[in-house]
Amino acid sequence: MYGMKAKELRKSAGLTQKDCRKITGHTQSSISNYEKAEYPNAEYVAKLCSHLNIRLSEFWKASDETESLPSYIKPEQAEILRLINTNFDTETRIALWDLFHKALEGFAIAGGIKITGKK
Repeated sequence: MYGMKAKELRKSAGLTQKDCRKITGHTQSSISNYEKAEYPNAEYVAKLCSHLNIRLSEFWKASDETESLPSYIKPEQAEILRLINTNFDTETRIALWDLFHKALEGFAIAGGIKITGKK
């Protein structure tokens, strides 16, 4: 769902995966995988959104009321993401998103949930 959204944003901006490789530092192969994933790599999304001047909260916002953030992100964690997105400069925001994603991976592994999207 969100991987397709990242792909649509990239394409609507006239960017190729090669362009995104230069912008984000992620390989074309990884970008291709992210665009097929239900929930793409958080760092990649943060860098893409920053380049396109799109707020992360807007990217992760559900396209309709039946969709929501990934099930492993609890409401209080969504609030943390909103605060990260609105209170920090781009470089700090990307670092915090990456740290948040790594923490979620640890919690998910402990709970038996697989989170996709490694750099």
